[in-house]
Amino acid sequence: MMMSFSFSVYIASYIEPFEWSLYLASFVNGIGAAVLWTAQGAFITDCSTKSNLNQHFSLFWGLFQANQIVGGLYAYLSLSNIDEISPTLRIQLYGGLLGCAVLGILLLFTLRKPHKTDISHQQLINVEINSSDDNLSQLTPDYPTIQNRSTVFQSTLHSLRRSVKILTTKPMICILVAAAFTGINLTFYSSLYASALGHCLRFGRNAKSYIGLAGLFIGIGEIVGSFSSRLTRWIRLEGVLVIFGYISAIVAGYFTFMMLPTNSSIKDTDELSYITPNVYLAMFIAFLFGGVDSVWNTQISALIGFIYGEHGRDVTVGFALFKSVQSIVSGIAFVYSTYLLLHWQILIFVVMATSGLYCLLSVYWSHLSRSVNLIA
Repeated sequence: MMMSFSFSVYIASYIEPFEWSLYLASFVNGIGAAVLWTAQGAFITDCSTKSNLNQHFSLFWGLFQANQIVGGLYAYLSLSNIDEISPTLRIQLYGGLLGCAVLGILLLFTLRKPHKTDISHQQLINVEINSSDDNLSQLTPDYPTIQNRSTVFQSTLHSLRRSVKILTTKPMICILVAAAFTGINLTFYSSLYASALGHCLRFGRNAKSYIGLAGLFIGIGEIVGSFSSRLTRWIRLEGVLVIFGYISAIVAGYFTFMMLPTNSSIKDTDELSYITPNVYLAMFIAFLFGGVDSVWNTQISALIGFIYGEHGRDVTVGFALFKSVQSIVSGIAFVYSTYLLLHWQILIFVVMATSGLYCLLSVYWSHLSRSVNLIA
């Protein structure tokens, strides 16, 4: 719960921005986000069964991404026909966001403890620490939970060992390749694509405001994509939603390449690409990027919960690895996005999407369909 305050600190730093405070708040927010995202995945898994795990992750993602619609619409309306953001406008924007963050923190305290199992995560760790084998049958509901420093250290060391062990298994390696693509996609639509729209002078004076409008359509795509999991009621093919997300990614990358100049990723340009830029196509591309992000994130999260959910000690590790790789790759993509021309970045995007699709389908079809043991 305490880590949720990191988001409030990060938002508050923009009300009166200083270079040192922005860097410090970003660092604090990074730590808090890592903990919250890992806890979110484990919490939803504990509150779900295998039959509704996909739906629960999709519902969460749809609610989570609804902010894109409100925020994108506000940014579009407030930034229209202006060349500079005034202090008053900045305070209004981030003051409202800060209020929403505080309200969200208060709502976190209303969550009930999941009661999917009577065996707590700490009890599972205690058993493995005090036993040379992995037999959990000896565990009873009143198994003592040791809280001394030695056990805390052993618990941490145990989690690290499990992380290394899970990291070397084929299913997790495949999942992390797909996670790497979600990191690239995150930077692509949230930073690169938005910047390229603003740099493309062919859109006219309102080019900057289209950044906010693109955020609105990304949010719509996120919500639509989150509810695409209901298609599995009629289509029973494993991995069909990932294929749908892959096709959307390829289409979005193709139209981005055709519409935006190659140097629009790094500077303002009046050059013309293969087709004349228009706002309708730009918003359609933004919608596709939102759908891709939603489908891939929900499917990867559900897959981790499905594979590791029965092993309470491993589901948290799985989500931690997923978010770690996603964040690292997203950071790398953010660095090169300001140096590489657009067509090279689209090539990286397509190659990683194809690699991620292959890896996820190998997990779906080679493992889940045969119901083999995925834990080392």
